[in-house]
Amino acid sequence: MELPAWLQIAFMILSSCLSLVVAYLGTKIKKLQERKEEEAKQTAKEEEAFKTGIRSMLRDRLIYICYKCKEKNCITVDELENLADIFKSYDDLEGNVAVTKLYKETIALPLDANENVKYI
Repeated sequence: MELPAWLQIAFMILSSCLSLVVAYLGTKIKKLQERKEEEAKQTAKEEEAFKTGIRSMLRDRLIYICYKCKEKNCITVDELENLADIFKSYDDLEGNVAVTKLYKETIALPLDANENVKYI
């Protein structure tokens, strides 16, 4: 049984319209995916910059406290606790070996439990 000509034409028009809609949606989806990938790259870049900035600030503070302790050749309990907390965060952010060495030297200093911390 053959379909009437008008029904065949209607199916062809419908098929063409569906093809156009699918093509349009495909390009929209591709653009959305590209935008999402760009946003993900930007977010990763910003997160890395934030991580680097925090690591730099922690490094600076570690070095400062370590040198102050080395100048007086002792460390207070407060300084020791602060150094341990700061170093853990610094180490978690993949800090470098030089600061690790300085930290270990500093925490090995004699303990002075009577001195108050003036610069922290």
